[in-house]
Formats: sequence, C-alpha cells, structure tokens
Amino acid sequence: MKLTLGKKLGAGFGTILALMVLSAVMAYMKSSEMGQTQNGILDVRIPSIAACKDLQADLNQAASKIRQVILAGSDSGKKESAQKLFDTAWENIERDMSQLEGLAPKFTLQENRDRFMELKRQIPVYREALDAAGKRAASGERDAVSHASDEFNEKAIPINDAIKKSLGEMTASIEELLNGNEKELKTATRSLNLTLMITTIVAVGIGFFVATLLSRSISSATQSVLVQAEAIAAGDLTRDDLKVRSQDELGDLTVAINKMNSSLRSMIQAITEHSLHVASASEELSNTSQQITANSEETSAQAKVVSDSAQTVSQNLQTVATGAEEMGASIKEIAKNATEAAQVATSAVRVAETTTATVSKLGDSSNEIGQVIKVITSIAQQT
Repeated sequence: MKLTLGKKLGAGFGTILALMVLSAVMAYMKSSEMGQTQNGILDVRIPSIAACKDLQADLNQAASKIRQVILAGSDSGKKESAQKLFDTAWENIERDMSQLEGLAPKFTLQENRDRFMELKRQIPVYREALDAAGKRAASGERDAVSHASDEFNEKAIPINDAIKKSLGEMTASIEELLNGNEKELKTATRSLNLTLMITTIVAVGIGFFVATLLSRSISSATQSVLVQAEAIAAGDLTRDDLKVRSQDELGDLTVAINKMNSSLRSMIQAITEHSLHVASASEELSNTSQQITANSEETSAQAKVVSDSAQTVSQNLQTVATGAEEMGASIKEIAKNATEAAQVATSAVRVAETTTATVSKLGDSSNEIGQVIKVITSIAQQT
C-alpha cells in the first residue's frame, strides 16, 4: 500500500489527536465523577450537617426559653416575653426541619432517612411536652413551677435526649460520608492528573517520533535528489540512479530524477552518434565536392576544346559559303559567255576541285563536331 506524505502526516497527527481526544474523554469522565461527588458534598452533605447543627442549636434554644417560661410562673409579663422567644426558636426548628425534609430524599444511606423520619415523629411530641410544662407553670396552682419543672425533666428532657442522639448519629454518619467523599475527590484528582500526564507524555513521545521520522526521511530523500539534480545541472550524467527509499511523493520524485538522468544520458549518446554520422557524411560531401571541382575543371577544358572546334567549323562554313558564291558567279559567267565555254569549263573544273576540297574539309569539320558532341555528352553524364 502506497503511503503518501499526506497519509503519513495524517496518521501521525491523527494518533496524537486520538490520544488528545482520549485524554479529554477520560478527563471529562473523571471530572464528571468528581463533579457528582462535589455536588453531593455541596448540595447534600454540607447543607445536611449545617441543618442538623442548626436544629440542635435551635432545640437547645427552645429548651432554654421554655425554662424561662416555667420560671416566669404566673407573671404574665415575663411569661409573655419568654413565650415569644420560645415561639421564635420553634419557628427556627420548623425551618430546620423543612430544610432537612428537602435533603432527606438525597441521603445515600437508608439509616439517615430512617433517623429523619424518627425526628419528624419526635419533634411534635417534644413540642407537646414543652407546651404542657409551660401551661402547668402558668396554672397558678400550688408549687406549679416545681411541678412544671419536674414534668419538663421527666417528659421533655428524655425526648430531647433522643432527638439529640438521632441528630448526633445523623451528623456523624454524614460527616463520615463527607470524609469519604473528600478522599474520593483526592483520589480522583490524583487519577485525573496521572491520566493527563501519561496521555500527554505518550502524545508528546509519538509526536516527537513521527516528527523525527518524517523529518529524517524527507531530509535524506530531498538531499539525495538535490545532489543528483545539481550534478545533472553541471552536466555530470555518470552518476548511478538513486535508490527509492519510500513509496510517497519523494519516492516519485526520485523515480522522476532517475528517468530524467537516463533520458538525458540516452539523448546525449544519440546526439553523439548522430554527430559522428554527420561528420562522416560531411567528409564524404567534401570528397564529392573536390571531385566535382576536378570534373568542372576538366569540363571547362573540354568546353574550351569544343569552342575552338566550333570556331574552326565556323571558319570552314564561311569558306564553303565563299566557295558557293564564287561557284554561282562562275555559272552566271558561263551562261553569259557561252562562247567561252571551254575557258569557263576549265574554270569550273578548278572551282569544282576547290569545292571538292572545301566539301572534304566540311566533312572533316562534321566529324570533329560529332566528336565534340560525344565529349559534351560524356561530360554531362559525368556531371
């Protein structure tokens, strides 16, 4: 399978990205768990502990104020003032119970939910015991305050102690859960930090490995290709082909450089062979040119001979023409001077002899013309 540089880079950075995504997902999961634990602490544990402590404080405040109501006895002024403080304390108790009632469904332990239900049952009973003691003190009977105090101690205090016990157990249980949550948060925080550190180190290591591997392969391939290209540019085609080290764009570039080097080498060899053929043909052409020059000189000489022969023929023809004119004049003279036939005949014989010689010369000239024509034909064929 051919892996291009883009695929290699994509694979390397894809791996790094996958590790980063994995790290982010694990961090998100850890953070979600930590967030749930933290929400449980902030939304349930801490408010529950605070509500229990506030309820305990308000119960103590109510007990203190009811004692003041008991001690006020039949004194309406003091009793009214103490009763108002008691009512305020009890309103706080009801507010604390309402807050706990909203938190109770979120309790993780069934024991705490049972304790809260027990508190809901005990609080009204406690209020009845307090109200009964207050009314007994304000009844005006003999030793009303003493009897009210005894009733408070016998009925209200045991209920208050039971309520304090339930609140104490609930608070201790929630604090124990809170401590466990704190430990879980610390453990989750350490795990998250360790996970982030490991994934970061692995991502950095893979990134460094990929970067180093790619940079070395790219640098080595480009350097060898650059050296080969510079050698080709300098005219050195004697180097061996480069070794293809990768199946990517750099490998394709190496193959292209090798093909270019081989093509240039073949082209130079072809040009050299053609140059040798051209040199050989040029030498043959030079020899042919010299031969043509020699033939031209011979032709010129032969043409001169032909010219001289032509002049001789022309002179002979002129001589023949002159003889013909003389023969015509003689014939006229014979016609006019028939009486001088003998003389004319003698003259005619002489003229005929001259004519015969001229005609003989004309035949020789014709033979010479034929020879010239043969020479010209031979020269033309040679040319």
